[in-house]
Amino acid sequence: MSIFCKKYAKLITVLFSFSLILFLLTLSINIGSEDFNFYKNFSIEHNLKNQVGVSQDNLEKMYKSLQGQIKTGDEKEIKQYFNDREVSHMKDVYKLFNLNRNINRIMMVIVIISSTLVYYNKEDKVQNSKYIINYLLIILVGFLILGGIVYFNFESSFIKFHELFFNNDLWLLNPETDIMIRMLPQEFFMSIAFKIFSIFILFMGIVIASLIIFIFVKKRGKRNVSV
Repeated sequence: MSIFCKKYAKLITVLFSFSLILFLLTLSINIGSEDFNFYKNFSIEHNLKNQVGVSQDNLEKMYKSLQGQIKTGDEKEIKQYFNDREVSHMKDVYKLFNLNRNINRIMMVIVIISSTLVYYNKEDKVQNSKYIINYLLIILVGFLILGGIVYFNFESSFIKFHELFFNNDLWLLNPETDIMIRMLPQEFFMSIAFKIFSIFILFMGIVIASLIIFIFVKKRGKRNVSV
């Protein structure tokens, strides 16, 4: 086992880094989308109750119904508030969120297994940590570049996202007939995307900082032993 870990150390650290990235990203999506206070504060800040034509209390109930539906897939959560087209679209949205949750669980298992292999050899811990930091920094820079592109071209990115992940046009809602687009305008998606991205960057920063501290402590411990 020790020989195996040594021989495939870089490959395992790549697997660990990649699975950790996906785990943190999917976790960030879960946290961001489940934050009811974000929905509430956004609606108050943008005075959406007037745009939607309902009271603030009812608007918050509608947001809660959407959050409940993307967790459970239960159409009863939203049928009392939205028309058939909107309900059908939310079926597709639920599939995406369910896929995200499944990926999150799978990546968590892979992270646990690969991290065990990465740190199995005591003598390789510092070097493996350096590999992981390098891989994470490279991926982080890539995400920052991608995030910048999406931010400055959000409308076109928003459209391309829907064209990529939906095989129908149910997401093309009409503000005149569909209440959902009035309570979830494009500015909402831009704000929640920024929130999710910020959570992800925070997690990445914590992981990288922890690895740097780990390396520092290990090296300092070796110096003390040698002295």
